[in-house]
Amino acid sequence: MAFNLIAINDLLMNYQNIYKENYVNLNMKNKSILIGFILATFLISILSVSFVKAVPDDSRNSSNSNNPFDKIWKAINELQEKISDIQHSIFNLQRQLNNVTLIPGPQGLPGISEVRIAIFNITQQMYNGADISCNSDEFATGGGTQWFGDAAHSGILEFYPTNERTWRVKISDNIDYGVGAVRLVCVKHA
Repeated sequence: MAFNLIAINDLLMNYQNIYKENYVNLNMKNKSILIGFILATFLISILSVSFVKAVPDDSRNSSNSNNPFDKIWKAINELQEKISDIQHSIFNLQRQLNNVTLIPGPQGLPGISEVRIAIFNITQQMYNGADISCNSDEFATGGGTQWFGDAAHSGILEFYPTNERTWRVKISDNIDYGVGAVRLVCVKHA
C-alpha cells in the first residue's frame, strides 16, 4: 500500500509539472492573441470613428436640447467646417505661390574690394564736435574709439553719419590730447 501511494504521488507530481509547462506556454500564446485582438479592435474603432461625420439626430429638437452629446456633435461639426476652410485657404495660397513669376530687379552695388580703418587722433575740435571723413572713393560704414592708457575717463558723446563718407564725432572733454583716437571704417567698392 505504501508503494502505491509513493507511485501515485510521483505520478501526480509528473502531471503537475506537465500541466505547469503547458499552462505557461498556453498562457503566453493566449496573451499574445489577446493583445493582438485588443489592438485590432482599437484600430478598427479609431478608423470607423474617423470616417463617420458627426450628425445630430434630427428626430428631436437638438437646438433646445440640454444633452451634452448634442453640444459635442455640434462643436465637432463646427471644427470640421473650420478645418475644411483652413485647408481650402492653404490650397489657394499654395496655388498663388506656384503661379508667382519673379521679375529680376536692377543690378545692385558691386561688392567690397577693400576695407580700411582711418585713425583720427583726438583734437580740441572733437570736444565741440567735428566731422571725420573717408577718402573720396570710399564709404564710411561705422567706427569706434581707441584709448591709450588709463587717462580716458569717458568716451564718445556723439557719433553718427552725416553723409555716405562723413561721420560727426563729439568727444567728452575729460579726455586729454594724445590719449586716444577715433577710428572710422572705410570701404571701397569693386
